[in-house]
Amino acid sequence: MNAPQKYVFRFGSSHTEDSADMKNLLVREMILADTETDRRKALTKLLPIQRGDFEGLFEAMDGLPVTIRLLDPPLHEFLPHDDANQRLMAADMQVSLGKIKMRVEELHEFNPMMGHRGCRLGISYPEITEMQARAVFEAALNMQAKGIRVKAETLRWACAANTVATRPRWHFSTAPDSTM
Repeated sequence: MNAPQKYVFRFGSSHTEDSADMKNLLVREMILADTETDRRKALTKLLPIQRGDFEGLFEAMDGLPVTIRLLDPPLHEFLPHDDANQRLMAADMQVSLGKIKMRVEELHEFNPMMGHRGCRLGISYPEITEMQARAVFEAALNMQAKGIRVKAETLRWACAANTVATRPRWHFSTAPDSTM
């Protein structure tokens, strides 16, 4: 199946957490980061991969509308919950098993639908939304420069209060200026 068929089959949407191994490793690196500076380092490595994903998507869809859902699953979904896989991850990432176990515990949610996802994730870690906005805009500009038509939208997160819903929008209003 070629890319347009794949994405049309998936209702013309792209989920940014659809991950290859490298992307998943970098997302895990970002999740395990202790500081914003360390998160931004991981996101800097993730940016060209995300941008490339969007460029491929825009090229394949050439003029067809695309809705992009930004990273919003609970972060704990990216981490293993069983001891054996936590040990593998610790060895692969060269971090302590204790650090992984502690982060899994910190991210545990009793009700994931009310947990740390969507707009709440973007408010707690605005650098994630900034990176994704930058990747979308840079990809769109790169493809338009090659003559490829881009019709992209981002899926807006469901939020209970309008003031919460508009906070991540700042990242989208500032990203294009810095990419032009």
